[in-house]
Amino acid sequence: MTDKNSPSLFRPYFDKEMTDFLKGFAVIMMFCHHILTYQGWYIDGIFFPEMEPFCTFMAFPTKICVGLFAFMNGYFYAFNTKPRVKFAATRILSLYTVYWMVYVMLVIPAVKFSGYRPGLTDIIRDILAMPNDVVIFGWYVFFFATIMILLPLIKPLLDKNIGIAAGISFVIVTVLYSVNATFPNPVTDEIIYYYGWWLPVALAGYIVARYRIFEKAGEILGKIGSAPVRFALALCILILSFFARVFFQHFTFDTGIAGIKICIFVCVDVVLIPAFVFALVTLRNIVTVPVADRVFRECGKYSMYMWLLHSAFFGISKDIFQKVMFLPYFPVLAFLWALVICYFLGRVLAIPAGLVNDKIKKMV
Repeated sequence: MTDKNSPSLFRPYFDKEMTDFLKGFAVIMMFCHHILTYQGWYIDGIFFPEMEPFCTFMAFPTKICVGLFAFMNGYFYAFNTKPRVKFAATRILSLYTVYWMVYVMLVIPAVKFSGYRPGLTDIIRDILAMPNDVVIFGWYVFFFATIMILLPLIKPLLDKNIGIAAGISFVIVTVLYSVNATFPNPVTDEIIYYYGWWLPVALAGYIVARYRIFEKAGEILGKIGSAPVRFALALCILILSFFARVFFQHFTFDTGIAGIKICIFVCVDVVLIPAFVFALVTLRNIVTVPVADRVFRECGKYSMYMWLLHSAFFGISKDIFQKVMFLPYFPVLAFLWALVICYFLGRVLAIPAGLVNDKIKKMV
């Protein structure tokens, strides 16, 4: 007997074009975050002191890019109608295929020109896409694989009782962060940081889809005034949810017992990311700027490739690739130039990756 409330019977709040638009926005924010707001990542000889106030102010808000991808991963999982293991295996292998292709592209210059000499542990870490210096932003591949494995296990609890699921998630994150604060370890520190921050956002995505929160919010907004009023309200929500991200907080308490610390992390993104997505979708539904819309959607189609490829500019061979990125010299022009490079390389890489992934889908 089919459950009428099963999320598999629902349709997403937005279509494929809107999804590409959101992914495009996210990847452009990612380029902005890495290229414009982190001058500490520039190689020697590249520095723009006049940009420092902007970097300081915009670094945290632009990191919304990761939250958007994490949210959408959880959101769209709610609409899966395929067998869970098959669905997870296909998605994981498809993403790893692209990652391994990019890894080969970047490890060759890393070994040949940048003195990279990986040991067995390094190779295993690199292949698994754990935090590494070759595909420096590829850590999300490993995180995504974990989401695909965890969601089928957590799903029954999320479907039954959100409160208990949220409580368990809070306890797990608190334990992870507290262990990390008490026994800092450079190997686990970065991984714990990512999981503690972005896993709750992925779960929030599933909850928003499962309980049709966007649909309910849309019905409420539809009853409020005319299109200009709805546009103004959505714009306010968008701006507030974007800049309110600066209020992420870690509260660390020293218990005074054998150096044990309790670290509580307030993940406001579980509220801000859904609000931001809803506002952005609402704005585009009311007003569409054709040229900008086309740019966002095109970047969205190849966002996975662009995200992994731009690791070249900040990874172990950045001394080589940043010189290419900064050919236009000025940071904003370098940002646009990097987008163009990665977009066209992404289109090329999508051809062999697509062929391989088609075979994976048939095999799994």
